Amino acid sequence: MKNKHQSSFSELKASLPTLGIGLGLRGSLVDSIMAFKEKIDWLEFTPENYFQSATGGQDLLQSLGQHFALTSHGVSLSIGSADPLNPDYLTNLKHLVQITNSPWFSDHLSFSSVDNHYIHDLFPLPQNSLTAQHIADKIQAAQAFVGKPMLIENISAYQKMDGPLSESQFLTEVATTADCGILLDLNNLYINSINLKFDPYQFLAEIPLERVVQVHMAGHLQTSKYLVDSHGERVEKNVFALLEHLLTLIEVNAITLERDQNFADFNELIYDLDHIRDIHKNRKPLAVSAVKNDSAASAINCTPTGEGVAALREFEKAFIGNLLEKATGASPFKINQQAIASHDLANLQLSENANEIYSMITNSRLDELLQSVYPITFAALGNNSKKVSAAFYRQYPTVGFSHQNAAKDFSNYIKSEWQMLIADLPYLAQLAEIEFKQHFCAEFNKEMQVVHLELDSFEQLSQFRPVLNESLDLIKSSYPLPSIVRAVASVANMAADQGHSSSLSFDVPWTTAATGISAPYSLVIYRPTSGASAQLFTIPTAAATLIDTASKASKKSASCLNLIEETMTALKLTPSPANLASLIGLTKELFELGIFVGCVAV
Repeated sequence: MKNKHQSSFSELKASLPTLGIGLGLRGSLVDSIMAFKEKIDWLEFTPENYFQSATGGQDLLQSLGQHFALTSHGVSLSIGSADPLNPDYLTNLKHLVQITNSPWFSDHLSFSSVDNHYIHDLFPLPQNSLTAQHIADKIQAAQAFVGKPMLIENISAYQKMDGPLSESQFLTEVATTADCGILLDLNNLYINSINLKFDPYQFLAEIPLERVVQVHMAGHLQTSKYLVDSHGERVEKNVFALLEHLLTLIEVNAITLERDQNFADFNELIYDLDHIRDIHKNRKPLAVSAVKNDSAASAINCTPTGEGVAALREFEKAFIGNLLEKATGASPFKINQQAIASHDLANLQLSENANEIYSMITNSRLDELLQSVYPITFAALGNNSKKVSAAFYRQYPTVGFSHQNAAKDFSNYIKSEWQMLIADLPYLAQLAEIEFKQHFCAEFNKEMQVVHLELDSFEQLSQFRPVLNESLDLIKSSYPLPSIVRAVASVANMAADQGHSSSLSFDVPWTTAATGISAPYSLVIYRPTSGASAQLFTIPTAAATLIDTASKASKKSASCLNLIEETMTALKLTPSPANLASLIGLTKELFELGIFVGCVAV
């Protein structure tokens, strides 16, 4: 394919900021990151973790943005999918890029979905010009929509995707046709060089290095058959050697250390960051002549846009369907083998060894997705967790890019399909329901114009009514969930060490205003007006009644005093000064906690 005009990417790259040596942001690392912030230049976040704004994550990003530069690195854009770009995904992504002032956004040269079925992993593509053109068109559309440059990342692979293009040629054609940047993952490059048997230094000589804006450094796991991109180990010496060599060839704007698990010793990450910084600081003079330019890369021919997408779709359905069938026992797809054969994709069937490793990774990813939403439920499931997870995905194949869509039916599924477990753990379905509601708690009503009063006079109590936090969810439970959660907390904390943290907390904040009118099994989930993560509290019966009464009276002109009187009647309390004072105090606490967000005149 020939470029119609000379690329101006070199000028664009020069205009982008130099960020330095950064770290991949993971929720369980926030405290350590802040403790060692002088060692970390910038942070790379996974946008999918922050699409549901009501979880409080976007507030965390903006808070961290006061200390660090931030960039977006996605995992579910699925740029190589035969599906069109997902407009909801792009809208969420654009919003995050804007509020974090991310100078670019990045994702992977892979596919993770087809026919809107998302597997939340990164799978290799047919390496031909038809696929390259399809991806380039989508990259250009994504860049235009988001309004920032996109970087495309090379992925780790466990099967050689035989075709007319090598991996380096495929990456080159995509980047030059789309006129986008490259995020060069040196760990993935080294893994592939061993698994697929090629020279990684020759790979560097064959790609347009002037397009490399960012570099990823990570660790990998050695199995009996493959190196596996685990992101849970220290960076290996051969990967550091590739970085040393690369920095003799080009300048890069940013280098990231990625770590997704095994966080027990944060000093390991600091050591690797320091080593990367030393390599960058002591790099040798650039060998400019070794840099490959765009004109050589543009000589590869490509057929017109759009051809072969139907065959690509069938290939992707066969690939993902095979993995789902191994993971869950069933595939949601019917495959048109004739379409695959007509475009010479039939020879891209996975080998037995590759099938084994991709199946293992797929199973792990599916488990991780559910555990990220339901860590305490999974801790309670114990040895049954993998069996329940696999059976869930057999009935509910992952559809949609968000964890919210993929995991939303889990509570109902447990209730309807696992009567045996419910018999032993009768609280299980409600525990899952509560975890889901807290994880995806709705936004509070920020735009509501309210006044804030001390409510220190009967005049105020009778002239103003409370405005209920719209994110609030009041739950009545038959089970002592606070005690249950504490009983499995040690196991849940082990999951948190692997990156599956939960903020479930049943600490009772109530003062003596609630004395004598409390009960243990009323719960409330809500997002505070401060914008913090959703809160979950046990609440007194009187508070639950006040909330319930306020909810039913939200469209009436019921004052605070009216609500207190109705609550006193509902609780069958004697209208004594002491009981009235207790309920007034309880009402004030509901305001202080942000369950009532303010007052409006009756």
